[in-house]
Amino acid sequence: MTPLFRNLLIAAAAVLILVLAAPFLVPASAWRGQVEAELSRAMGRPVTIAGPMSLTLLPEPGIQAEDVRLATRKGAVGPPLAEIGNLHITAQFWPLFTGRIALSNVAMERPVIHLRVDRDGKPNWQLEGARNHAGDSAFGWMRTSVAQVKIEDGRVYYDNAHWQTHAAIEDVDATLVWLGRALTLDGTLRQGAEHIAFDVRLPAPGALLVGKSTPVDLSITSDLLQASFKGAMMLNGPAVGRLKLNTPSLRRLAAWRGHRLPPGGGLEPLSIEAQLHFDGWMIALSKLTMALDESTLQGDMVIDAHEAVPVIHGRLTLDHAVLDPYVTPPGAKARPAHDGWNTVPVNLSLLKLFAADLHVESGPLSFEGVTIDKAAFDATLKDSVLNVRFPALSLYGGRGTAELRIDTNGKVPAYRGRVALSGVAAKPFLRDALDAGGLDGTMTLNFESSTAGASRAQTMAAISGRGTVLLRNGRVTGSDLEAMGRMIHFGPAAPANWSAAITPFDTMGASFSIARGVLTTDDLQLSSGVTEIKGEGHIGLGTRTIDLGIRSRTRLVMDERPRNDIADFAQPYRIGGPWSSLRYTPEPRTHDAKPGP
Repeated sequence: MTPLFRNLLIAAAAVLILVLAAPFLVPASAWRGQVEAELSRAMGRPVTIAGPMSLTLLPEPGIQAEDVRLATRKGAVGPPLAEIGNLHITAQFWPLFTGRIALSNVAMERPVIHLRVDRDGKPNWQLEGARNHAGDSAFGWMRTSVAQVKIEDGRVYYDNAHWQTHAAIEDVDATLVWLGRALTLDGTLRQGAEHIAFDVRLPAPGALLVGKSTPVDLSITSDLLQASFKGAMMLNGPAVGRLKLNTPSLRRLAAWRGHRLPPGGGLEPLSIEAQLHFDGWMIALSKLTMALDESTLQGDMVIDAHEAVPVIHGRLTLDHAVLDPYVTPPGAKARPAHDGWNTVPVNLSLLKLFAADLHVESGPLSFEGVTIDKAAFDATLKDSVLNVRFPALSLYGGRGTAELRIDTNGKVPAYRGRVALSGVAAKPFLRDALDAGGLDGTMTLNFESSTAGASRAQTMAAISGRGTVLLRNGRVTGSDLEAMGRMIHFGPAAPANWSAAITPFDTMGASFSIARGVLTTDDLQLSSGVTEIKGEGHIGLGTRTIDLGIRSRTRLVMDERPRNDIADFAQPYRIGGPWSSLRYTPEPRTHDAKPGP
């Protein structure tokens, strides 16, 4: 290479370097106003650069600025909409020589975004009036001029004075990318102790800044929550679309959102699939399928959150439910039946958290051992008072109706109820309800009562009411009442296997009243083809004791038992003691035995 040619190349290279470096030899302050103006025009509101600003040449042209602020809505109070600790903008190279800035990539470090809604429901991010086009312009400018936006170590604060809600999101790392006209946003964030990954797809993002609805497809994933929504939404307005949500623990999810649920069991795994319509204070879930713990609900539900206590309206079907975990304190152990009624306090705090107006078609419902096989019921909950009406229910082979009222406003819950049952299998029903399985037959029961107490033991001790009961085609197991009367008065030892003894009957019934846990009857009557037994006395429902006077009249048939030549006699005796260990004692006869014809 000749010296002349080499010198020409060196000179050309020097000129090229000077040309390339010329924009960056100008002080950065000379560009500050133009950068602020360009960003303000693009974003539709003032942008200021309060900190240092510098220009970079390599590896690509760019602008770096500190303490960049995006103004809030005009007339709004509070901090700027966004405060960016460090903003790095990569510019396209050749437009710089024409005095124009064309951006390709934006990186924001430590941005703090303040999303605020005033008492009138106006958001600080929404562009208004004649400037509404700026929303589309901002995203249009970004779509054509900015290929990618990165956010590192960001924070987002949401304050809604209209809804009285607040949320803080931290450690936001996200990437915004344009795919054609659509915007994709994915990244991670932290809210409280939860680290969440998110993914958002917006086909028409410009509508968001001007308060219009836009299609959206979003999902969030964490150890505590997996959720997705596909539909249309506004940033501070309605959202309509398909919602899916799963969490391993509703209790932990509620606590994360700042709502601690009352202690107890249940309220753990939850999954929801529904068509969502969200509009401010109203949340409508149609075509709902919700699985909570072991139960599944389907139907339509509306949650009205206008008041301090949300109101739930709905028409639902419930496959089955075991209610005990929701009213039992954690770690509590029920006392065995033979030791008396359960003294563990019930916890009805859930009834204070919301109000409700529901119609439910239900499969099996179980509580404290009693199971309703099938029921339709209407439930209203208002001011911590629950009213449930069962116009139709099936249980233990029979049918019936029932009403229940629970008032949790006092020191202890107060209960009032009414039940009318027919065709019920007495043995399993009485075994499950009262731990008294000695009666068998088909039962008709009409009963109304009231009580109050913190536990089953207290409510049984305080119960009052009245009713009637009739059993047909049954038997008393574990005792032969006629033979017992004969044995008490005339002698012979008890049968070798007394537990296998029975007293069959055609009908057995009584009317009764209850006061402070003591049931009283004066017209107990059992009759069969050969036996008529009458009784009166008391049953201690709270103390689980019996004190009944029995009068037995039997028309004997010829058999091998002694004194069977007596055709008609009365044998009075008393049944007393605890349910688990009854005693039989004689009473004076009301009249002498009469010989037969």
